[in-house]
Amino acid sequence: RFPTGVKELKIGVSYSLHGKKLPPSCMPAGLEDLGAVNVEYITLPGWNEDISKCTSFSQLPTAARAYLKTVQDLCGIPISWVGLGPDREDMIAVSI
Repeated sequence: RFPTGVKELKIGVSYSLHGKKLPPSCMPAGLEDLGAVNVEYITLPGWNEDISKCTSFSQLPTAARAYLKTVQDLCGIPISWVGLGPDREDMIAVSI
């Protein structure tokens, strides 16, 4: 059985350095500054259901669908496919 249960998921949504928010897609080039970067997270509920046998988006737990929707919204591009296991057959089409 493919393990899938997670209590919560954190997504990094912004970064700050020395109290100043960094512009999107920008990270410091130096290791010292990079080590001082703070991450702002949002936390989403996880799920305990085994999703490895899901064959469609609608079969995913509500929390898993909400997670994918949040990632899609944050990235600003549609998610078309999600892998639920190691094999090619484990891919499902996403319709959000």
